[in-house]
Order: sequence, then structure tokens, then C-alpha cells
Amino acid sequence: MAYRTFQASNEPPTAPYPNYDDYQDFLRYADNTGHGPAGNGYSLGDPIYEHRIVNANSNRPLYETRVIDLHQNMLDLLEHHKSKVFASIASLTHAVHRQTNYYRLAGEGIPFETIPFANGSMPNKYPHLLPALTSVHVVNALTLEQLVHYCSGYRIAHDPQNVERMTLDLKAYIGCDP
Repeated sequence: MAYRTFQASNEPPTAPYPNYDDYQDFLRYADNTGHGPAGNGYSLGDPIYEHRIVNANSNRPLYETRVIDLHQNMLDLLEHHKSKVFASIASLTHAVHRQTNYYRLAGEGIPFETIPFANGSMPNKYPHLLPALTSVHVVNALTLEQLVHYCSGYRIAHDPQNVERMTLDLKAYIGCDP
């Protein structure tokens, strides 16, 4: 809070205290409190402004309502951006896993990292229960139904008539060296 340089009186205000609603503007209200332009007796000098909250609801003070509204606005903002944050994290995770899988070549010595589906679910967990793509041999051994399910989950354009193309696209998506 910014303070003026002069000293205010340390005497308490005389009763009855004037109400802000009784005045048309803040300056007249502050002048009639008996404690200088800001209407209070701060030992460091009067503040340049004084914020007074008027009770709009007898059950809940206005400042409490404002704090609740502020917290709700912050939660709404976080909720709005949560999907963007999770999408960027998922995208980054996919890129890291894909690059890791690429350096593991065929996945025989060290198995591939499992990449989650576009909706965030894991393909080898419930409800999908697909085989984990841990090596190039597992990808090559997928049935047509499993291949279609993987392509749908990863949102890879697929044609069930062209199994070779689907397999190559799936390998490229997970970072498997074709």
C-alpha cells in the first residue's frame, strides 16, 4: 500500500462513525472522519486510497463473495486449460517414446515403450487388452482385428484391405524401424 509522507493523527475517530453510503464520493467521506484525507489513523501516514467493502448481502460479506468468485474464476481457467496442458504432455510423451523406440531398433534386446492411445488409455490395459507392442515381431504378428483396433486407437488412417500399409503406418507411429 502506498503511503503519503505526512503523519496522521493517532487519535481514534469520534463516534458515530460516518458511513460511506452517506456521501456522494470518497473524498467527502474521508474528510468527515476526522483523520485526514484517507479517513484513518495509520502510524506510517495515511494511505493514498482506502478500500472499503460495502456489504451487499447480509448473510455473506461482499469481500467473501469476491474471494469465492475469484477462486471460482481461477478454477474455471485451470479447467479450461487443463485439456491443452494434458494434450501437450501427451504429445511430448509420445515424441519421447517414439524416439526411444526408434533407437531400440527391433526391440529385441530392450522392449519398446508402450505408447498410449490418443484418448490417453493404454492399449495393453483394460478395456482394450491388446498385446503390448514390445518388438517388431509383435507388430508383425498382430491379427487384422488387433491391427484395426490399434490404428483406430492411435487415429491412424487405415484400410482393412491393405494390411501391409496399416502395419507400416503403425510401425512408423510407434517409432519401430520398418
